[in-house]
Amino acid sequence: MSKLLKRLNDNQNKVADTNGIMKLQAWDYGVAQDLTNKQITATVANASGFLFDIDLVSNGTEIDLDFKDSQLQKLTPDTYFLEIKVTDKDGDVSVFPTEGYATFTINKNLHATEGALVPQITFDTVLADVKKAMDDKVADYTSTIAKGDKGDTGPQGPQGIQGIQGPKGDKGDAGATGPQGFTGKTGPQGPKGDKGDTGPKGDKGDTGPAGKDGVVDYSMTVNTTGDQSATGTKSFTDVNVSHILEANTLYKRVPSAGATPFLEMNDTNKGTKQAIGHYYSAFTHGSGVTLGAGGLTIVGGGESAKGLGDAINNGLADTSASGLPISDHGNEHTIIASDGYIYFMPGQQAGYPTLAPAFRLSSSGYLDKYTGSGWTPLITPTSTLLAQDSQVVHNTGNETVAGNKTFSGNTTIGGTLMNDSGWKNMSLASGVKATVARYRLLNGVVYIQVLDVTADVGKVFATLPAGYRPQHWIWESWFAANKSGNFLIGNNGEVSRASSTTSGTDSGTKASFEVSYPID
Repeated sequence: MSKLLKRLNDNQNKVADTNGIMKLQAWDYGVAQDLTNKQITATVANASGFLFDIDLVSNGTEIDLDFKDSQLQKLTPDTYFLEIKVTDKDGDVSVFPTEGYATFTINKNLHATEGALVPQITFDTVLADVKKAMDDKVADYTSTIAKGDKGDTGPQGPQGIQGIQGPKGDKGDAGATGPQGFTGKTGPQGPKGDKGDTGPKGDKGDTGPAGKDGVVDYSMTVNTTGDQSATGTKSFTDVNVSHILEANTLYKRVPSAGATPFLEMNDTNKGTKQAIGHYYSAFTHGSGVTLGAGGLTIVGGGESAKGLGDAINNGLADTSASGLPISDHGNEHTIIASDGYIYFMPGQQAGYPTLAPAFRLSSSGYLDKYTGSGWTPLITPTSTLLAQDSQVVHNTGNETVAGNKTFSGNTTIGGTLMNDSGWKNMSLASGVKATVARYRLLNGVVYIQVLDVTADVGKVFATLPAGYRPQHWIWESWFAANKSGNFLIGNNGEVSRASSTTSGTDSGTKASFEVSYPID
């Protein structure tokens, strides 16, 4: 909608009248603009072009063009053009009006003319004055002559004085037109004469150009700006409306039982119209509505839906594997978003809502079901998969699990941690040698394997670390080279060659043993 500049009072002032104030209003989108604390500049011009700029002030929505301004006081009688520029705090400039200009007129005052008293002169006055002068001249001359005898006729005397002017003769041919003289000053306006009789109505002439706005009875018209109420049924075709401030009911005629678009967008960016809502009519079980813009559709409560749309539009969508796999509004997806719960309530009919079955999703990540007396969670925030109850292993109860299963991490069965430390080499004492000397913890059982060890009888040759030690002493026999004896594993983890049938240390005899025991 074009910007408008409205006059709130008369648009005329007179030379030297410094008390005149022309009040204006700047309108945009049908609303008078509040120009408080904004820079306002008026540009003044006449038919010859630009004259000057002056700064103005506003009183809310009203702008005062005060003729106390020294620039305005210099204006001579003429018609002037006016344009208002408004600059906001961000430096953006709005120019009022968008089309044409506002106008105002400076009229003359009486000091602009010079007067003189002129006597009334008529032709009869001039003729009487000439006749009187000639009569006086002849009388004076006649009084100087004495009357005698009549003499002979003498010769013709000299030409006498010019006599009185005779009547006007016929009009001669017109002479050549002389140059036009200078226009004299306009005299004071005389009294207005009586109004003559109205003549007969003539034929209708051609329509002239549109004139300036005249006086309008606003109570009988719909104006291009301002707030009004219009009653009665009005029919419009192809009406462009910037804002619908209030509508109690909006109707769309449904011409058929097929898909009738009841809401569409004119995408002037692409030059196409896109229906985003269709209505289906005349079905016995009810009518239907579809919503979809041929691309992304977001339905939500609060600011959630707009926030998502803005994020996608700005390229800020979470496109990771765990987030929102949408990068632009061309994706044909539907998103339901809200700040609080999202409810799913199938099986509804007229009357009070049916609350079972009913489901809801919360912002905390729960999927709840209504039980008739309250809500119970079906999926908790920590759940990542909803499985069939009969197909999963439960925390309690007796169940049969078939097939091969591979577990990662720590698994405890019957209180025993199921894990495997792998074989670890024993750290042997100085001078002790062995082909193999190692230990291992597998699913709660410690395994020890010692082969061909040579060690002094009665000496500790290795120590098991904590977590691998038995709860009590373990004796393990050995036999080699027709000799026999025992190894001892103490509950403090010490491993030693405890005895031999040969006296002394018997350090040269190789002996072996393998043993396993639970650590609990």
